[in-house]
Amino acid sequence: MENLEDDNTKIFLNKKGLRNMPPISSEVKHLEARRNMIESLAFPRYSELEYLDVSDNVISSMNPISGLKKLKILDMGYNLIQHIPKLELPSLNELYLMSNDICRIENMDFEELTKCDLANNELKTLDGIRCLKLEEGYFGANHISCIPDLKHLQQLKILDLQYNKLDEVDCTLLPRSIEVLLLNNNKGLTKLHNLDYLGNLKLLGIKNTKVAGD
Repeated sequence: MENLEDDNTKIFLNKKGLRNMPPISSEVKHLEARRNMIESLAFPRYSELEYLDVSDNVISSMNPISGLKKLKILDMGYNLIQHIPKLELPSLNELYLMSNDICRIENMDFEELTKCDLANNELKTLDGIRCLKLEEGYFGANHISCIPDLKHLQQLKILDLQYNKLDEVDCTLLPRSIEVLLLNNNKGLTKLHNLDYLGNLKLLGIKNTKVAGD
């Protein structure tokens, strides 16, 4: 059997045909296991793990991730996740959950999270985001039809809502910190209210909407 460890702290198990994660040293800080057939995870004590990429598998539960206290970057995109459980991830800085089956945002109160990608899920609203340090939010290709009050996200700079079902947007519900607002391909979008409220806005995407060119 080949040595799975590239060094003492980094392991690469991409495209190995794995169905289960093999035993791995607790000293590992960087673990990649993309494009396998892994159904579930088990992390008894990976206290040093900072980077975990298990995207493009068939994982349905995030629960085994809880307790990875040093984890900074988590990529579980392209899996079968339907629910975001309550997770103890005090150091989490970046979360990638694109292309799953998540219907609603819940338990999103990661204190250090600055980047979140939930594109191509089944979301209908952005209610539930409580990550006060969030700077980048990617929520394109969902079923979002209205925007709730997001003014509490005072560090948010990039908000991507492309390919949703918005018909109007009231910019006073957004934080003034926004620099990039992407609304392209909301085919029914006809009204963009109070755009002047976003005094830091540098880029507005409204292609393929009914307000394009206004």
